[in-house]
Amino acid sequence: MPMRPFTSLSIRSLLVLVLAQACSSISSLYHTSKSTLWRGSDALRFRTTYAGGTELDGFICSDLIDIGGYSSLAPFGCITTITGMLDGAGIAGFGPAPARVPGSAPPLPPFFLSLANVSGDHGPIGKPVPEPSFSFLTSNSTAELQLGGIDQDAIVGSLKQVTSLDSHSYSIPIAGMSVGGEELLQFVRGGNGDEIVPAILDSGTTCMCLPDSTRNGDLKLSPWKKFQELLGKDAPIVLTVAGGPQVEISHSIWRRGVEDVKGCLSRSCPDDRIVLGDWMFQACAVVFRWQPEGKPEIFLAPRNPNYALGKFGDPSSFVGHVKRQPIIRRVPLLDEHRLTFLVPVSIGRPPQTFELVFDTGSSFFGVRTAALRAAGSILLTNITANKRAKALRAIASKAEEIEWRKRKLAKASGFSLSSAMKQREEQEDTGRSRNGGPPWWAGLLVALIGVFFFVLALGMAIVRRRMQRGGGGKPAGSFVVGSRIT
Repeated sequence: MPMRPFTSLSIRSLLVLVLAQACSSISSLYHTSKSTLWRGSDALRFRTTYAGGTELDGFICSDLIDIGGYSSLAPFGCITTITGMLDGAGIAGFGPAPARVPGSAPPLPPFFLSLANVSGDHGPIGKPVPEPSFSFLTSNSTAELQLGGIDQDAIVGSLKQVTSLDSHSYSIPIAGMSVGGEELLQFVRGGNGDEIVPAILDSGTTCMCLPDSTRNGDLKLSPWKKFQELLGKDAPIVLTVAGGPQVEISHSIWRRGVEDVKGCLSRSCPDDRIVLGDWMFQACAVVFRWQPEGKPEIFLAPRNPNYALGKFGDPSSFVGHVKRQPIIRRVPLLDEHRLTFLVPVSIGRPPQTFELVFDTGSSFFGVRTAALRAAGSILLTNITANKRAKALRAIASKAEEIEWRKRKLAKASGFSLSSAMKQREEQEDTGRSRNGGPPWWAGLLVALIGVFFFVLALGMAIVRRRMQRGGGGKPAGSFVVGSRIT
């Protein structure tokens, strides 16, 4: 996603920025003990690896997740360790489930599967999206997620359906791409391919990614190198979708990205596929519709230039349902200096609010989480014997309901929390001794040294990211290459 050019920072302003981000990171942690609906175990681990090398580690959780007034009890990743870069308090993946690797543990179930009740077995807690679809639109200053479909006022004409190439990503077939009449995808007649290049629709990618290769001889030349020759042209990028419409990305959209962001036009594409990022979502309305089985449906339509997107945190901005289409909820996203788009999310009961990277390029949903403490217990003191017995019966009934939900989740997703939770409880029952220890001032000294090096490292990371980074706000590389329960 396009970001503003880097400007030099004074030491004072850098320190203020570092401290602000440090405080924000600390305060944006999800605390499992604060939610009455949370379930999970740190004995049941997961690991998600991105193409750029970023790794997210943690344990499996489930809780009530709310976006735009729609909510569902859903499993997700409680992130405790991050190796690499991650903006926001976590990632809200809206993509379909990745392909399962033979012989490995199953991946986490996709979040939107629960939020939109795609399987049709939603429980009594929460309010799922009535229609299993959503749309994503951006401008040069903001972005908007629409749940339940798309506001018809946002488009010009009708939506055109495009067949997704696979069931594990939002992938459309591109038969042509030109700038000022110069074709970038020059296919070799009678080659190995079908004269199309798969293109992934990814909200977390800055601008666009074009392969710097001939795709094993299917193309006469590198599309990325050809585009470099055409950067001086004052013309739109015209995409021809096989079996679908033509999409025109205006010169003002792609020129601004190329000029403002170093490395905006990437060539490190997964499997030599095209990746359509922020440029696509500025030029075209994209609707994603899920099916209980099979490939997702994708719909494209030209954008209405007079349609104003909502702005995050602006009281005068439109937020909520569309009067003509009451099931559709408009959710403005936070534009964090064009580094990324963050979607506001509430987790738990009572709710804890976070801003997560919105990502159509993966199905992983995870939030930075505070370390688990000993399991809390329900206190039954200062009550009569009858009330005590009644409370115990209520607890037993609730436990049976929880076990039923866990068995249902295990059947749907291929994993179970029960054995891992039992193992954790047995470990906690053993207790730990805390006799002895160093003096209090030793801990304080270590903490001060740690804070100093943390601020220094974070400041260097911020400067390096602003100077060198041209990708979206999720981990560099943009695509999940592994997300498994360990």
